[in-house]
Order: sequence, then C-alpha cells, then structure tokens
Amino acid sequence: MVIRRAEERDIPAVAHLLEQVARVHAMGRPDIYRPGTKFTVQELAEELKGTVFVAELEGRVVGHCFCKIVRHAPCGNMAAHSSLYIDDLCVDEVCRRRGVGRALYRHAREYAAAQKLDSVTLNVWAFNTAAMEFYASLGMTQQRIIMEDRLNAEAE
Repeated sequence: MVIRRAEERDIPAVAHLLEQVARVHAMGRPDIYRPGTKFTVQELAEELKGTVFVAELEGRVVGHCFCKIVRHAPCGNMAAHSSLYIDDLCVDEVCRRRGVGRALYRHAREYAAAQKLDSVTLNVWAFNTAAMEFYASLGMTQQRIIMEDRLNAEAE
C-alpha cells in the first residue's frame, strides 16, 4: 500500500469515495444531508491543492484523508493550541478491514507530529457507530459531544 499526496489525476477516484461518504450521511441524517457529491469537479481540484492524502492498493486509489491545520491563538481562558483536523477519511467499501483506514490515519498523525501540532481531531456522527469504533481502536478519545433537540423530528 502506498500513502501519498492526492493529485489531480485522483479526482475520479476521490469523487467516487466522496459519493460513498455522502450516501452514509444521507441515510443516517436525511434531515441534514442529501444524496450527491460534496464538491464539483472544480472545487475538488482546488481541495486537492491542500493537504489531502490518498491510499493506493495495486495502483488504484482506495481511500482518502482530507486534512486541515487549525491553529488557535490564546483567547480569554483558552490556551494556544493547534491540531490537524481530519475533515474526511474514507476507505472504499470493497477495501475495508484491510488496514487502509489505519494506514491513512497513521500517515496523517505522522504529518501532524512533523508539523509540531498538538493533536489530531475529527468529527463523527453519532449514528456512525462503526466509524466511532474504528477511531477508538486508533486510540482517539471523545473531546466533546454536541447535543441537539430536534424540533421537527415528529414531522419526519
């Protein structure tokens, strides 16, 4: 397996993976997400200029990890801190449980350490228990929990 920076030639494969992510979100929270893609081809090309890693197996892109460096200046009672925020990590449905996600995460974590960041963070939806279990198996712990009171849940 090869983990590398994403390139423009990876757009079709990454777009396919993003469709899988969108499908999971639309099924889990149809009140918030619609089926479809997150980016246009042009927007995806711009995103790939940032910190996006892909995993290749046998010459085929089978996973991606979109990352952003976030730096917080000290403010009020908050100390300065920095993190590598994983905006999206996906492994192709047909390649799961083969170490691809773990390799992508390790690569992102090593990148964060090399950048001298304080942590790696991400968000995961409560309905996505498989993802939560996966991230816990990597040693990640809950930092905070967002609560909601769905006012129109009865109408769904």
